[in-house]
Amino acid sequence: MGLKTEYEIKEVTIKQESYPKRLRLIKDPPEKLYYIGNLPNEKERIIAIVGARMCSAYGKSATFDIAKNISQFGASIISGMARGVDGIAHSGALHGNGRTYAVLAGGVDVIYPKENKELYYEIIRMGGGIISEQPPGQEPLKQMFPSRNRIISGLSTSVIIIEAREKSGSLLTANYALEQGKDIYALPGRITDNLSYGTNNLISDGAFCISSIERLLLDLKLKDDISKIGEYKQKLNLENEESLVYSFLSLTPKGVDELSVETGLSLTKVINVLTALVFKGFAEEYFMNRYIRRI
Repeated sequence: MGLKTEYEIKEVTIKQESYPKRLRLIKDPPEKLYYIGNLPNEKERIIAIVGARMCSAYGKSATFDIAKNISQFGASIISGMARGVDGIAHSGALHGNGRTYAVLAGGVDVIYPKENKELYYEIIRMGGGIISEQPPGQEPLKQMFPSRNRIISGLSTSVIIIEAREKSGSLLTANYALEQGKDIYALPGRITDNLSYGTNNLISDGAFCISSIERLLLDLKLKDDISKIGEYKQKLNLENEESLVYSFLSLTPKGVDELSVETGLSLTKVINVLTALVFKGFAEEYFMNRYIRRI
């Protein structure tokens, strides 16, 4: 059961001018949408990010950084507010001071899962929206989740898949995106990881491979010049040693010993610099003495 919330619930039918134009173009568009907050507008770049609920540390880190960067470079994020990748994508967008939209399987006034209550309110507060084709008060049922995926894809301009098992709801979203003529991007992973099976197969079948956030921003045409992304990074205002350590951090956790060898700095210095980077929000300790990049 989800948490109930009281908010002004608006609705729009497919016959009304304010119905999202992108959604009109998909197969089997919803006859009616209920929403709290705002609907995406037709001029807005909307990037869908979906993926595994039980995602890995690598998937969590990649999702947050991708969503945050996309948001900072002017596009909005849409997802399903589920556990794992969906919720992290919304959070990353909000940290990038951008809009994000959540398409729920149940009614817009039913917060599910319960632990995303604060995220739900923050999405609305930051100018995004909560959207559903289900009437208010409807608890989410299992069969409603695949159906809502066509709406996530339909409202987007491109779709990103982060970690997916062989049989995954995220792959349904990719199939909808393919039917709708949307570009699909997938995060590659190790061939031994079950969570990478779906995304690696998508790449084999022609999806764009996410090789770096910089490349992704260019491919999404959020930036037309790689040097501009470099200029953005220079604005981070890090000290020399902080910039050095930061340059060796990635989305895969690295140990203090490894960073000491790569940077040529002493263990003590690396630990001190990492502490500063964590404090400034540029790094995160994922588990004991192993760090990842945050921006």
